[in-house]
Amino acid sequence: MPGTLCEVDHVHGWALGSPTDIDQLALTCGWHNRFKHTSPDQIHITKDPDGRYIYRLLPPADARGATGPPGGTGPPDDPLDRAA
Repeated sequence: MPGTLCEVDHVHGWALGSPTDIDQLALTCGWHNRFKHTSPDQIHITKDPDGRYIYRLLPPADARGATGPPGGTGPPDDPLDRAA
């Protein structure tokens, strides 16, 4: 999406006291910016080695279950998770 159609997002929440620092800002589309603020438990934010923020949408908590953090290798009974 072209930057001219994006909104500037305070990654760590300006309303929560995060400073307006260029290193703490990211360009997002309006939908993702609003979704982040209305559903913070469904956004996982990381930073890649180049310093760019990556926003990953997660399913609702009741659909995720309590099997661990996002990005795991599979369910607990997955053969890849068993010790050899």
